[in-house]
Amino acid sequence: MIYLFLKQKIYFDDRENIMIGEKIQIDDGNLILINNILEFEDTWTFENGDPFMHIQFNEPIIAFKISIALKKTLNKELHVAVYYKNKDEVFSEEKCYHYNIFLNKLSIDDIFFSEPIDEVRFDFTDENISIQIDNISVLNLTKTPFKNVLIDNFNYSHSKDNILVISHDLSHSGAPILAYNIAKKLQKNNMNVSLLVCNSSANQMLEKYNELDIPVVFLDDKSKNLSRRHFVSVKADDEKIQEDYLTSIISSAYQLGYRKIIANTVISGMYAKQFKQFDFLVITLVHEMKVAIQLLGLDTNETIAKYSDFIIFPDNVLLRDFKELFKHIEGETIVRPQGIYLKKTIGQLDKSEINLKAYGLEGSDRYIMGSGIANLCKGIDLFISAATILHQLDNTLHFIWTGDFASNNELKKWLCQQIEGASMQNKIHIIPFIKNQKVYQTILSNAKAFWLTSRGDSFPSVVLEAMNFNIPVIGFKDSGGINTIADNNRGILVENFNVNALAVETYAFLNENKYEIDQTSIKAFIQQLDFDQYVYFLCDLLNRQKIIKLYEPIHIIDKKYIDLLEKNLTKLKQKELACKKSKFKNLFKYTKKGE
Repeated sequence: MIYLFLKQKIYFDDRENIMIGEKIQIDDGNLILINNILEFEDTWTFENGDPFMHIQFNEPIIAFKISIALKKTLNKELHVAVYYKNKDEVFSEEKCYHYNIFLNKLSIDDIFFSEPIDEVRFDFTDENISIQIDNISVLNLTKTPFKNVLIDNFNYSHSKDNILVISHDLSHSGAPILAYNIAKKLQKNNMNVSLLVCNSSANQMLEKYNELDIPVVFLDDKSKNLSRRHFVSVKADDEKIQEDYLTSIISSAYQLGYRKIIANTVISGMYAKQFKQFDFLVITLVHEMKVAIQLLGLDTNETIAKYSDFIIFPDNVLLRDFKELFKHIEGETIVRPQGIYLKKTIGQLDKSEINLKAYGLEGSDRYIMGSGIANLCKGIDLFISAATILHQLDNTLHFIWTGDFASNNELKKWLCQQIEGASMQNKIHIIPFIKNQKVYQTILSNAKAFWLTSRGDSFPSVVLEAMNFNIPVIGFKDSGGINTIADNNRGILVENFNVNALAVETYAFLNENKYEIDQTSIKAFIQQLDFDQYVYFLCDLLNRQKIIKLYEPIHIIDKKYIDLLEKNLTKLKQKELACKKSKFKNLFKYTKKGE
């Protein structure tokens, strides 16, 4: 450890600033410049005017540890921008990494680079704040393996199966909730689980994972990961940066003993190839219909079809759609509904216990319910249109939609105008996702009917939950797995996206006894959808042999040429060639012709 003393005095506003230099400890490097950081007694003030510290290392480094001991501040966190460069470069925004220091405690951060760098500059918040700092130290971590820098983000166990689950985001919607329940059940079955998240923009489910102590690793925003180890790629190419980051994540998980992954949704399944390169067994759960896959722009990408060992579909409709899009599927395809994870809780379903006034309702109000992210795919506009029509037939009914608009403010504004224009603001209630399971169960269990208005929904869990509480389900036929769910008089189907038919047939069901729901058929169907059995099924697949194996490209040598060579080779060379031929033959056990 080298305690650095500035060779010359640095002045700011006629005040000597040498004491700051005495508190900065640098391993194998020099402090070049301090700017707009003042010290008075034990307090450091970051002045509005680009406060920074410029450090040059004696030799190129690939990593360093920065420790900042913060004693007191009124702020909750301190923003730090780390600029990095080589000696012949200038600091620029293209080579800059941002992270936050949480104050009132010792903050120790490891910063790793994909290539050697010579100099760094720490830019602190531009706000005028004062904090108490005991010391700052910068240590060279050159010997730390770069590809394992994210290893602290994961749980691991030597005695348990280590499983990775991928969720496309953490929104409080169908697929992320399914991923959560799968991870929860795997953990309950004595497995060690870590979660990977493709998109960090929606984080409603993060708290639930924290409660289970399941680590969450974000694939798109490394600054949000749990570890204080930070990955910084020096590449200017965004694709290369993401590739390096993803490789580091997979390598770190691999070093800890992870070999199996469940990718939930087609977005999550797009990482199958990268994991297969590390010899992971990959299970991809496909919940998207053909139209949804096309809208996502994934209809020409064969990653899932080519590199997933097992591809699971909740309904034959989705399998049919997938096969229409992808003609060559390498892995095994299986149809298996995911089951119901929201269990009916006897003795808790009392509407009087819930403050319905908080949702604009009275305890005696009759209502129809819908649920999901408030977007066009889930058909919230169709829900509102049908509600407006049914109100003209029965003005006593209310309509509840549970689920928010996320960041789609334009859609929210437009639909709210539609509701106000129809004078339905006291009848249509759009409320955020209900986190409290008991409250959601109670509201759901007292609905007169459940509307599925999705334009395309694979095997909607919300419908299964409604049926589990004996709530009649009414939806559009040919919009996904609802056809299978509502078969054998388990539900009511109307012409696709015909909101008038949805309203009229709902009125006929509620007031004219036109339809009779077969509760016996529902009960038998629900019994087949045991969620525990679904997870056991996934565990069985995780313990099977891999179907797809990746190998380095090989050159196929013509057999006649090999035979000709054999006649002219020495016995030793013949032995070597025989060995190569043996490997060649074994290789063909796992590869297909033409590859």
